[in-house]
Amino acid sequence: MLKIEKNIYEEPIVPETQ
Repeated sequence: MLKIEKNIYEEPIVPETQ
């Protein structure tokens, strides 16, 4: 599951609730 972690690091998914 390293590929998934690397994907998160490359483009983090943040909810638009600011």
